[in-house]
Amino acid sequence: MKSAETPEIVVQSDPDGGATRVRLMLGEKCVSWLSIVPFTLQIGAATVRMDGIGGVGTDSHYRNRGYSRRVLEAAITHMRNGDGALSMLYGIPDFYPKFGYGTAGPDYLVLLNDLERENVLPHGWTVRDFVPADLPAMQALYSQCTARAVGAALRPAEGGVWAHLTGEAGDEQADVCRVLIGPDGRLHGYVWRARWCWYVKHKLETDYGSALVLGEVMADGPLAADAVLAACKQWAQEEGTERKVKQVVLSFPPEGPLYAAVMRQYAHCLQKYSACGNSMASVLDVTRLLHALAPELQARLQTANSHFVGSLVFQTDIGNAILQIRPDTVTVVSETDGAADALRITLPQTELARLALGAFPPDDLLARLPDLPSAKTANLLTTLFPLRLPHMHLPDRY
Repeated sequence: MKSAETPEIVVQSDPDGGATRVRLMLGEKCVSWLSIVPFTLQIGAATVRMDGIGGVGTDSHYRNRGYSRRVLEAAITHMRNGDGALSMLYGIPDFYPKFGYGTAGPDYLVLLNDLERENVLPHGWTVRDFVPADLPAMQALYSQCTARAVGAALRPAEGGVWAHLTGEAGDEQADVCRVLIGPDGRLHGYVWRARWCWYVKHKLETDYGSALVLGEVMADGPLAADAVLAACKQWAQEEGTERKVKQVVLSFPPEGPLYAAVMRQYAHCLQKYSACGNSMASVLDVTRLLHALAPELQARLQTANSHFVGSLVFQTDIGNAILQIRPDTVTVVSETDGAADALRITLPQTELARLALGAFPPDDLLARLPDLPSAKTANLLTTLFPLRLPHMHLPDRY
């Protein structure tokens, strides 16, 4: 018979494919826990299965006993036995590197200032509150705007994040969203407060107490982007009747029509980096990751007009895999099938995760490796893994 003080790890998966709970139990009491949240990420033309770690905690009376370590180790073992290629989390500093996680890019913030200027909608445009009939058009717009992004989550049409708009998520307060209608009568943009999201309510609203924080904005072109930003400022002015609002805080990467429109505004655009903490990533399986990335890697080679044909061996601390590159195909094979004359790269899995997400300049990343790759290998890797702008939109953050 087990003592009530004998720790036991319990892993409970959702049969419907939702979050998996990992708990450390002392008898009937749960004293340490986390959740594994499944995602599919867009990385250019590729889609990659990612397991997000969230809701990490330990009862205050049971801290400093190694319980969080045991829960995380159990979670990593569970994930590596699954079908995920990457794992990501938003973490505190100086804790997660020991579990194989490294920083995976900055947070992107846009601060709109001088709210009384450029706050008129373009001619023929209107803004109104979201109604459930708008949802298919919003979903299509999100898919369009993130089609070749890096780090954006693929959202199921039913449930998930969208359930907060339809009321199916059971939020205590109704979510608020406004849509932008163009002269053609169609939806071309939206402004979503998403205050139910932890990152909005507890992070950004705390950091920017005199601002209106809006969780997600999307626009499908320049005029739609102008209309969205004007709608944001109008919303801030309405909010300002109850409290002093000096800025609007938005979060999206520096690309696309919205960012181009911001360049015509009075605004601050921030990239907030952390040496350790915030967005962090780890590779769960090298072969699964490279296999998932193959369509995007092939597209990058074609765009660069690369004529490389051969094999590239990836050697990491969690396993190896070989990328075979032919004129029209990129495939992944087991390490035993590699050619003797293959190019080789030896690197920690955290650096491979950073390459996969385009989180750091590849030439700088490669130059910092203990085992420097050959010039030919480095040139190929910089073509395969260029610097990108990884970003998960706030409503998806866990």
